[in-house]
Amino acid sequence: MTNVRVESAVYMKKDVIRKVITIIRGVKEPEKIVLFGSRVQGGAVGTSDIDIAVFGKEWSSRDLNIAKHRLEHEVCTPLKFDLLNFYELKSSRLKKNILTSGRVLYESGQDERAVC
Repeated sequence: MTNVRVESAVYMKKDVIRKVITIIRGVKEPEKIVLFGSRVQGGAVGTSDIDIAVFGKEWSSRDLNIAKHRLEHEVCTPLKFDLLNFYELKSSRLKKNILTSGRVLYESGQDERAVC
């Protein structure tokens, strides 16, 4: 059983969320995957990108690029993905936004929960 936790009010289909989690975990196991930005805050329009923060101390830029490439080629959506490593962020404002407004899609060690 996979450890998946998705909180309510994310503006993405359940199957897309699960595919995103599977692809990212397939590159390298993260501590946490967090959706942030307009897809969470409710300001998303049809062409808004999908902002994802990966919490992975062992994640390199190469890992992020591989995950982004796979997401953009394997997830059935015309949307672009903006993938970043939380631990490499310089902006304390962006970090705070992710921590306070982001929605946890996956967290290592947590029980599986239904996608709302």
